[in-house]
Amino acid sequence: MTFPARSSSILAVSRSRPNCGTCLAYPSGMESQADRDERHFRPPFCPRPTCHFHERPLGWRYVRDGTHSRRAEPKRVQRFRCLACGRCFSSQTFRTSYYLKRPELLAKIFLQVGSCAGYRQVADVLGCAHSTVLNQARRLGRHCLLFQHLKAPPGPPTERLVLDGLRTFEFSQYWPLDLNHVTGEETYFLYGFNHAQLR
Repeated sequence: MTFPARSSSILAVSRSRPNCGTCLAYPSGMESQADRDERHFRPPFCPRPTCHFHERPLGWRYVRDGTHSRRAEPKRVQRFRCLACGRCFSSQTFRTSYYLKRPELLAKIFLQVGSCAGYRQVADVLGCAHSTVLNQARRLGRHCLLFQHLKAPPGPPTERLVLDGLRTFEFSQYWPLDLNHVTGEETYFLYGFNHAQLR
């Protein structure tokens, strides 16, 4: 697809077939990599849980339905409309940074929390509220659980399992706990993990 020279208006394109809708004209040399990736984004399924194509996207049809601007990258977010249920959504719906005011902190918080830094310590380093770190850490945890579920081997384990654990405490030494996990001997896949309080 080719884009015309700089224009101050949004170019409306026919919506009579899937994958068509609104196209933006960017000034030469001003488009970021995130905006280029945005143009080629294709939604994998309808995000509405009650839609027939939410879990079975085969044969799903949708159209582009304009864009909206924002401060974070990508600057222009593509919107779509499902032709089956009529729901409108955007490419941002499928991203980990959906609905975040500080999406640029997500990767930094992931690295900091993974190195066992405290939430208030991370907040001081990144210059944000500790509640921001807490909320984004919770979101990262949910996505990690989803990633683990999607990458789990099918069926029961076919390799030997290794059980190990760590005894530590939370809040103070009066609140001991065990962190136990079951790992595959060959693949190192984490099959199970639990948090057991001892008090």
